[in-house]
Amino acid sequence: MSDISIRVADWKHDNKALRQIRETVFVQEQAVPPEMEWDLEDEHAIHFLAMEGLYPVGTARLLDDGRIGRVAVLRDWRGLKVGSAIMQAVIYEAERRGLHSQVLSAQIQAIPFYERLGFSVASDEYLEAGIAHVDMTRHSTLDLTESVQTNNRHEVRFDSSDAAAQHIVELLSQARRTICIYTPDFEPPLYNRTDVEHAITRFLLAHPRNRLRVLIKDSGQAVRQSHRLINLARRLTSNFLIRKRSPDYPADDTAYVLVDDQGLLIRNNPQLYAGIAYYNARATVRLQQNRFDSTWQTSQSDPNVRSMLL
Repeated sequence: MSDISIRVADWKHDNKALRQIRETVFVQEQAVPPEMEWDLEDEHAIHFLAMEGLYPVGTARLLDDGRIGRVAVLRDWRGLKVGSAIMQAVIYEAERRGLHSQVLSAQIQAIPFYERLGFSVASDEYLEAGIAHVDMTRHSTLDLTESVQTNNRHEVRFDSSDAAAQHIVELLSQARRTICIYTPDFEPPLYNRTDVEHAITRFLLAHPRNRLRVLIKDSGQAVRQSHRLINLARRLTSNFLIRKRSPDYPADDTAYVLVDDQGLLIRNNPQLYAGIAYYNARATVRLQQNRFDSTWQTSQSDPNVRSMLL
């Protein structure tokens, strides 16, 4: 499953892929009537796509009340843990949005699968589209808005630009292979700092294969103001890559830094400096890395930065 990535999809932009998977699995394989499969909830739901390269192989959706549904994986990709990866992404997104209780309607044969993800049976058996189902619920054991194991530096909550910048420097200093930054505009209070520049410079010069990737919405102001990291990218072009997020790709309304496979600093609202720093959270980082990699695949060369680097 090394080539599988999970991303949040857009119902309009990704409609063909989402419909093709659900049509194949539910309507054709399980004989669910089309009028039951398609509903008005789809237009407002958060959709997920599992991709093998550029090929869509699985999907699910999350409603704003925490209900999870339409979980489907194409036949040839079953048994490869694609379904588990999709569900982990859905659960993470639900909790990130404050939906700490999730509910789903599970087919009887799928009960063990959902139990392994922390769901419990919450109803008697009933028929839906002629198929036996039960309701299942899951309650988060971790509120992502709180600090956890602070003394061990596993997860730390912060609420100011200075605290956010200090955690960014600490995370950057522990990087050994990769750093990924997702930012609206190279936020100067966080990144246009000497300590951040020095930490990144040390990282990039430590090994020729070390790589820093940045996805940015608008680099215009950073270029005009000769931002430290723009100038650093000009000097270290081979392993410092900056690209612009595609306007056609659904935007992720967060800002974050990913370090190797266990470090993450994330702010759910880029306009604010409150967030959480994770110092050892492999599962959480893996899901966020999948998001970053999927967005990177659709990103574009930034003309502002390119002209600066020439």
